[in-house]
Amino acid sequence: MATLASIGDAVIVTGLDGRIILFNRVAESLTGWSESEAEGMPLKDVLLIHDEQTGDTVESPQIQALRENRRVELTDHILTAKDGRLTPIDTVAAPVKYEGGNVRGVVLVFRNVTARKEAEQAVLRSAEHFRRMADSAPVLIWMTGTDKRCRWFNKPWIEFTGRTMEQQIGDGWVENVHPDDLTRWYESYEACFDRRAPFEMEYRLRRPDGAYRWVLAHGTALHDRTGGFEGYIGSCVDITERKHAEDALVRANEDMKQFAFAVSHDLQEPLRVITSYSQLLLNASKAGNEEEGAMCVGAITEGTNRMQDLLSDLLSYTQIEAFEESSVMVDLNAILDKATENLRPAIERHEATVTSERLPSVYGNDTRLLQLFQNLIENAIKYRSNSPPLIHITVERVKEGWRLSVSDNGIGIDAEYHQRIFGVFKRLHGRTIPGTGIGLAICQKVVERYGGRIWVDSALNQGAKFYFTLPAAQGAHA
Repeated sequence: MATLASIGDAVIVTGLDGRIILFNRVAESLTGWSESEAEGMPLKDVLLIHDEQTGDTVESPQIQALRENRRVELTDHILTAKDGRLTPIDTVAAPVKYEGGNVRGVVLVFRNVTARKEAEQAVLRSAEHFRRMADSAPVLIWMTGTDKRCRWFNKPWIEFTGRTMEQQIGDGWVENVHPDDLTRWYESYEACFDRRAPFEMEYRLRRPDGAYRWVLAHGTALHDRTGGFEGYIGSCVDITERKHAEDALVRANEDMKQFAFAVSHDLQEPLRVITSYSQLLLNASKAGNEEEGAMCVGAITEGTNRMQDLLSDLLSYTQIEAFEESSVMVDLNAILDKATENLRPAIERHEATVTSERLPSVYGNDTRLLQLFQNLIENAIKYRSNSPPLIHITVERVKEGWRLSVSDNGIGIDAEYHQRIFGVFKRLHGRTIPGTGIGLAICQKVVERYGGRIWVDSALNQGAKFYFTLPAAQGAHA
């Protein structure tokens, strides 16, 4: 008993009748009862305990220990002292037995856990303070556990992706990463995670409207006060405009090279025609040769029209970089109807048939999307075979959004030229088939402006099928 009375925790010993036999000084301090007052009193009158969460009075652990003949522990409870003071305590009660095993009473040991509770509250306040700061930060913030899986995202991340915390935690967030970037992300992330090394990378993250934005991600290992590894914390910054500027600069340099080539070749050709036939017209006029004069005027007009077409298409091509992405939903069925209406004279003249599956709606710029559809359909008519053109448009839902195709029964394209045809002025048939050689370059630039890609599947005399991808708005269906 002397040992129990002198330990640093509060100790109370009772007999089988529940009356107090021993009451040490720590118990006096916590309960407000003196040993002389408490001795012989029923424990229930001295030790008043209630649940910290509900406030309900709980059964004395002494009674439970006697009834069940076992050790009983209580945590997160409040002790009410004689003077009304409230103290958070943890309590342990255990039967006291004779050598033969018969129970002779109960010993209760309880501890003031105020310091621990205050530390826990400080941690909670610190965590809440961090969350508030993180939710107010102009960057996307995420955290992982030691299992490499994400366990928390800040409010800007949730708003950026348009998905709930429950949808994002674990591996759910990867559904917003562009499929072409996912493998590269995992390889970089896991290699750094295994070494506990910081990392940095760029990848594309999908917005609620289906558009992908480039982000720059930083990650660093988290450690507790003892140096124990707790996971990773990272941030992502939207760098889409920077990426567009970088890509635009690269394309601008390439466009400048192609434009220089155009000036020295394609644009010079109609100028030479105009200059030559102007001189012939002057000579014919002096000689009074009306028939030759009329022929010269026709050639000059043709050269002028071709120059106008070239300049118009070049202007359209260079303006694509300047257009702003629209947040307006565009119905591709309406775009297709407008394209076929614009091409009605050519469709009727060549007895072309244009059919289509039901197309989805996407976020985009209706003028640029009209250029895309109109150029592809016009090319299908232009590069027709001896049979009337049959043009069919399909759509399929894929990971990166929508994959559309425009197929025809035309003269086809040899595999050797499948990449070349998307360059400016890259025409395969010279002047035998009219055109400026810019249409497919415009199509490629429009599609890439939306983060998609365009390609062709074709062979000579077997028609062509042009594929292109566009981002899908979340939850959209064809």
